[in-house]
Amino acid sequence: MPAAQYTLDLRGPLELVRGQTTTLSPKLFSEAAAEVTPTSWTGSLWYDQAQLLTGTGSGAVALALAIPATYALSDDYEVRWSIVHAAGRLEVRQAATVCLSGLYPTLTAAEIYARAPSLNPSATGALRIWGAGQSILTLAAEAWRDVLQELRARGVRPRLITQPEDLRGVHLARTMALCWRSVATSLNDSTYLEHARDADTEYQQQWARLSLRQAPPDQRDGGAAQAGGRAVLLGGAWQDYAAGRYWGEPGQGRRGGVL
Repeated sequence: MPAAQYTLDLRGPLELVRGQTTTLSPKLFSEAAAEVTPTSWTGSLWYDQAQLLTGTGSGAVALALAIPATYALSDDYEVRWSIVHAAGRLEVRQAATVCLSGLYPTLTAAEIYARAPSLNPSATGALRIWGAGQSILTLAAEAWRDVLQELRARGVRPRLITQPEDLRGVHLARTMALCWRSVATSLNDSTYLEHARDADTEYQQQWARLSLRQAPPDQRDGGAAQAGGRAVLLGGAWQDYAAGRYWGEPGQGRRGGVL
């Protein structure tokens, strides 16, 4: 009989805020989707092939990482996990970023319900159709992960974004698209797919006019500090007003400087 398979629920790339302590508590699951308590665990933070921080324990994972203010801002960190369980050992690496401040969603359930009152579970005639394990909040969380993935695909460094509310529009549009597709699937009603396609169109429009406020790159981040400047994404193009530089469309190469 083949050995049972286990997985560590890491929930995507990890953001560690410089000068703060972040506690990581990923859960271990068996192939039967049952949560399993580890026998013991070790977690360590690595950067540039050097181990910086480490922690060990038994039972549920709770790794506290205190990130010094002197650490470089970079996407090139990783957390290496070694989890011992009843059937053996699981070795996992998790991508990590050290950032100036945590990037978090500012979209609320109230804003979603204001856009689509029929999705409000407390409303008369509400569409009570969520699939197993789904809700407005789980779909909004999935939409947020999609937004972060799109940022990275466009060459945007999430760790430098200073105003998370700038992303509210794209987050709301993506959330609505996922919600309406969930409704269409649950009710087997293609009418709601039209709503989803409209939300998809709005999502692209939101990206086209997006304006992101960002901190300039840190000198320890491999880029020259831009005195008095701020790089801003306007309609898909980078501009640095202080330096008068223009980088063009994300993904097509940067011109005129380091961002």
